[in-house]
Amino acid sequence: MLLETDLLLIIDDYTRRKTDGKVNDVVIYAPSAWKIDTSFVINENERCQIRNIREGDLELLYKFGEGLSELSKDLFGPYPWYDAPRLKDAFLAAIQQSINHQTASYLIIYNNIPIGHFFLWAAGGNAHSREHGVELPELGVAIADTYHGKGFGGLAVRILQAVAHSLNADGVELTTVKTNEAGWNTYLHAGFEYVGILRIPLEVDVTAATSGTVQATRLRDERQMVYIINQQKRDDILRYLKLKRIDSGTEV
Repeated sequence: MLLETDLLLIIDDYTRRKTDGKVNDVVIYAPSAWKIDTSFVINENERCQIRNIREGDLELLYKFGEGLSELSKDLFGPYPWYDAPRLKDAFLAAIQQSINHQTASYLIIYNNIPIGHFFLWAAGGNAHSREHGVELPELGVAIADTYHGKGFGGLAVRILQAVAHSLNADGVELTTVKTNEAGWNTYLHAGFEYVGILRIPLEVDVTAATSGTVQATRLRDERQMVYIINQQKRDDILRYLKLKRIDSGTEV
């Protein structure tokens, strides 16, 4: 299948660039964006698994959060990290959205430790962008601090790009904090374009906040970027993104 082929190429490229080349037991299972369970072993005993979030992953999400510093939690804004009741509800909602094929949501599990969480919000269909004639899910990536600098963020971004292609999305949108230079460079290297500044809601589902179904209590201006897949819809995509900036009050 095309997605499985893409993931094999992505993992092969990652392991050649980021390891000494000793990669074993590569398993690629990805019949669809909603059924990914891929793994490989580096240097004989370091197993990396990448799979969809699924039923029973609540404790893994908590464990992942424990690996994020205060700065990383601030950069990764979809969860209310310091409000225990709301955090549990947000994690449970993320699990359910993954199960229901609303958000393509994944974990990176390294030697049985959840070190990465990445997703495409509204990958199952973004009603807000569809109103403007485009299918544009939104990307989010976070890696536990101990594992920064090992290329896992870039690996996650490339996988999400392959997922977006497999779902026939027109492109992928993201926002990143102005001070997040590591993320900025990763996204530029992956082919994302900077289009402007967008005021985004924090600690809530961004798509739900955009549609008005939830109300955010915290907002922040971030760099808006896009990876365009369907070049025939380029003008429509850029027009939609500009309208979001105008609606947020960051562009007139």
